[in-house]
Amino acid sequence: FDDFLDFLKDAPLVLKPVSVDQLIADCKQATEEIAKVKMITFNESITSGLLIVGDHTKLKRVLVNIINNGMDALSDYKVLNPSIDILVQKADKFVKITIKDNGPGIPEKIINNLFDAFITSNKSGGTGLGLAIAKQFIVAHQGSISVKNINGAEFTILLPLSN
Repeated sequence: FDDFLDFLKDAPLVLKPVSVDQLIADCKQATEEIAKVKMITFNESITSGLLIVGDHTKLKRVLVNIINNGMDALSDYKVLNPSIDILVQKADKFVKITIKDNGPGIPEKIINNLFDAFITSNKSGGTGLGLAIAKQFIVAHQGSISVKNINGAEFTILLPLSN
């Protein structure tokens, strides 16, 4: 229901300096219990010390949503040795955050519309609003979000570095 309300209202961003290290740590903390239960391994490669100006709460929500979607796919399809890779690096004037799972990937019939409202491939339910809201939040941060299938689903988020 919160997803639906957020989709309807255009809540203002609370912009502050955000440590990407802390953002990723908070996302892992929010998802580690479920990952443990589902026996999903997190692998990370993080360029530390990167700062962006953003709304920490909304950015965390985007990343946690992507991680949770990946964990759902990994458990729904009973992937052997399930894992989620989180890669953070500097890319020109941007922070590039890549979240990749080793699951079945996004079905080809919906991948091009994945960030539209009410699109879902989730076998365990879901509103299909999470990624539409994610895109809305990322674009509001002057960033971009994309997805492709490479041995699983791979989401790439670009956010402007703080000056």
